[in-house]
Amino acid sequence: MSLTQLRVISSATLLASPTRVADLVTAAKNNGYEALALTDVNVVYNLVPFYHAAIQAGIKPLLGMQLALPDDNVVLIAENLTGYQQLQKISSAVQFDHLTLAELPEFTGLAVITTERGQMYHAFAAGDGNAAANAVQQLAAKQPASINIGVPGVQPNADLLAFAQLHDWTPVALGDVREIAADDDETRRVLAAIAQDVRLTQVAEDATDYTLPNCDLVTGVLQAAGLAPALAGNAALTARCSVALTVQAPELPAFPVPAGATTVQYLTQLAQTGLAAKFDGAVPDDYQQRLRYELQVIEQMGFADYFLIVQDVIKAANAQGIMTGPGRGSAAGSLVAYSLGITAVDPLEYGLLFERFLNPNRGQMPDIDIDVQDDRRGEVLEYIQQRYGRGHTAQIMATSTFGPRRAVRDVAKVLGMASYAIDALAPEIPGAASSIAAALQQNQRLRDMVRDDQQVAHVLRVAAKVVGLPRTITTHAAGIVLSAPPMLDVVALQRSGVGIGIQTQVTKEYVEQLGLLKIDVLGLRNLGMLVRMQAFVRQQFAADFDLARIPLDDQPTLALFAAGKTTGVFQFESRPMRSVLRKVHPLSFEDVVATAALYRPGPMQYIDEFAARMHGRQPVTYLTPLLAPILASTYGIIVYQEQVMQVASSVGGMSLAAADDLRRAMSKKKQSVIDAGRAEFVAGAQKRGVSAADAETIYGDIENFAGYGFNRSHAVAYGMLAFWLAYIKQHYPAAFFAVQLNDSLGNKAKTQVFVNEAKQAGVTILPPDINLSTSGYRLVKGQIQVGLSAIKGVRRDLINAIVAGRANREPVQSVQEFLLRLDPKMRTTDAIMPLVLAGAFDHVAVNRAELAADLQKIIEGVKFAGANATGMDIALAITKSAVPPLSNSELDAQTAAQLGFYVHGHPVTRFAILNGFFNIGPLASGRSGDVLVVLTDMHVIMTKKGTKMAFLTVQDESATGEVTLFPQQYLQSGALQTGTVYLMRVRPDRNSTNDEPE
Repeated sequence: MSLTQLRVISSATLLASPTRVADLVTAAKNNGYEALALTDVNVVYNLVPFYHAAIQAGIKPLLGMQLALPDDNVVLIAENLTGYQQLQKISSAVQFDHLTLAELPEFTGLAVITTERGQMYHAFAAGDGNAAANAVQQLAAKQPASINIGVPGVQPNADLLAFAQLHDWTPVALGDVREIAADDDETRRVLAAIAQDVRLTQVAEDATDYTLPNCDLVTGVLQAAGLAPALAGNAALTARCSVALTVQAPELPAFPVPAGATTVQYLTQLAQTGLAAKFDGAVPDDYQQRLRYELQVIEQMGFADYFLIVQDVIKAANAQGIMTGPGRGSAAGSLVAYSLGITAVDPLEYGLLFERFLNPNRGQMPDIDIDVQDDRRGEVLEYIQQRYGRGHTAQIMATSTFGPRRAVRDVAKVLGMASYAIDALAPEIPGAASSIAAALQQNQRLRDMVRDDQQVAHVLRVAAKVVGLPRTITTHAAGIVLSAPPMLDVVALQRSGVGIGIQTQVTKEYVEQLGLLKIDVLGLRNLGMLVRMQAFVRQQFAADFDLARIPLDDQPTLALFAAGKTTGVFQFESRPMRSVLRKVHPLSFEDVVATAALYRPGPMQYIDEFAARMHGRQPVTYLTPLLAPILASTYGIIVYQEQVMQVASSVGGMSLAAADDLRRAMSKKKQSVIDAGRAEFVAGAQKRGVSAADAETIYGDIENFAGYGFNRSHAVAYGMLAFWLAYIKQHYPAAFFAVQLNDSLGNKAKTQVFVNEAKQAGVTILPPDINLSTSGYRLVKGQIQVGLSAIKGVRRDLINAIVAGRANREPVQSVQEFLLRLDPKMRTTDAIMPLVLAGAFDHVAVNRAELAADLQKIIEGVKFAGANATGMDIALAITKSAVPPLSNSELDAQTAAQLGFYVHGHPVTRFAILNGFFNIGPLASGRSGDVLVVLTDMHVIMTKKGTKMAFLTVQDESATGEVTLFPQQYLQSGALQTGTVYLMRVRPDRNSTNDEPE
């Protein structure tokens, strides 16, 4: 008689167990178990992956949950599919705060097992048999499939067996597995300490052995203890349980269509109408043929509802003024999607393939991902929920796991490492390291620390076991699922702190296996920025401006790309990418798209050859003329996945669907499929006049490129987004930079870069003004007015009060009048002085230095003057300080200290003549060489050897950077002063990986 462990938790019971599902199943197999339950506390996160892992290992999976309520504690295990569905509903109810037995759904189809932490056992241990029986009767009232009395541990328990026999309830042996092996005990306790935010020494010691024991060994122990009836009950329960989870085809909600029409007919009508509108009624024949073909495939595969659902979401969003992207992923390859307005990319114009999106050879649901402006994504999710019902929609669960650095910090803290030591250790974990082992391999200093410090070695040893475990439950950034039947019949649910407030209890890897339709609705920051830029352009420059009408062959915009002036342009803003643009010097939109596709590991090696061919420095040759129409746009180099498919089809004679299958096999290194495809390709190529040797060469090329070829549909759609941004930057720079500056509030480095570029583009920057500035940057007659939020040290509530206080009032004429309008609680020197120093009062107070000196007196004067006083009354009552006005350069420097950038010019421009004598470069370039900078801050320290060194903050028009002056250079530098311009020779910090200067 073999034992089944009926109470087992995994890492899904957050911070209570280090057990991973795959490891659990492997350990169970190695320990001789034929069946195993998984019963995490109040959640079912891991049941689906556990089920599949157990089946694959040849172990019978029992799907359950520990139900931990304030008034009871039991184990529930599904005896059949109905029980599994009830388990999901019960877990969902608990997650939505239904915390008593009475509030929970029935236990239909579930085996109930009492535990030593429940009401029954507590009453029984106290000698109250009647109360114990009543507790079980309360469980029985929930109509379970069976009542089982859990017999915990391995010690004799004749009284409990007799109690069960008396009431005709089945006793079952009940273990408590929380670890796989004995050395997991410390890890489990460390997790508990992290959960409680206490030291490990404060976690209560527990003598219980929670490891997974050998099946035969523990079975023998139980028999020897006289617990054969409990073993028999355990075996009987295991035998009764039979739940099969099968991969389900998605059950889509039926899209409502007009009376008398089918979904296919309605989809066809919408697609034909939409396509006709794009051609003013005269649709070319090749478009008609392509549309008919796509609709036929969609009908055959049963996906008409899916297209209708997605187009409806896009249509509803656009009707509410919510911007959606031109396309994402392979969906841009569909003419139906283009006709319905799902995408904005004409697939025939750009040679995009429907089969890359929806392959008739595979029955998989296609992915149509939707990009929406980030600040209104919630409205789109709410529409979907309202359209299909709260009981049929949910977001998707995600987990936030321990990364190496986070694990080290958390483990070190609970193991009692000093804070300063943690701060020294954690940065030694490379950010790119995926494990502690990888971190040790990458960092010699870290290996030295392990060798020299036993505490560090202990921390890393434990942290290595913690890395990858879930720390918190979060929400998937994009996914939402729909279901035709009630969602609770398919998947367990829980609260979400974002979006529509409800999400699944399984991650994205499993939602489609369960028969749910997944749609990714991704909030894209650049779409929100484009909306705001377009609004600025329409308000101040061109009332009829429309992003969709931007010409993609605009030469000034292409020149901007060629010059690498793409800071702030989606996909092209990093310093290395800007360098690549200058090297490639794209001449067309196609070149821009290809550059983005090439700038990735793998194809990056072809960038130089691509540029040389584009500009005629290298010839473009083809092994066969059949390749020319496919590869002409990329100068004979395979860049895209679609080109791999087209070569396989045009040269090798394969259908596009078969070519897509081959491409996928090549990308996944399925050698048997690749070898079979070679023979077919070569034979087909020979029929088309290509020699066997050339065909072999071409096949080798596509096999090589298939591994890293980029999705052209996605590249074109996202290239369009980038081009729109670049077009606005080139033609309406004030609108572009106003939005970018608002988006960069709080980011000093980015703000300075954008201010500098705005000035170079001829845009005037206006300083903050107490009467005119809003919270953020805004456009005033084509000029950018600095917002009050850009001023360092100004509270948000004060800004809101200032802006709100202007409603239906004339501008203030003095500081006194401004203060009189303000809530007395906000009239403090600390609150108002940043506004003064930033120059916000320069239009109402001629002498800024005098105002700064007298501010406290003015505030006190307002306080004592009373509500009926005027600004003039208070001004006359105050004796002004005799403070000379600041010079223009001093005013500029003072404003810059508050804003982080110079509004009027820059101190270094006064020394531009030095450019003729030195090779001075911008600080933002990050290269070694000469820079001309103003010193804005300095921190001097004493080294261990008693010498001085300094850390400087310096700035030129391009960036702010940190400069370290070592002792020898510090001695040679003389008396450095902030506000002074210096010519420095610098080199980049070898350890810096940032895109900012150091």
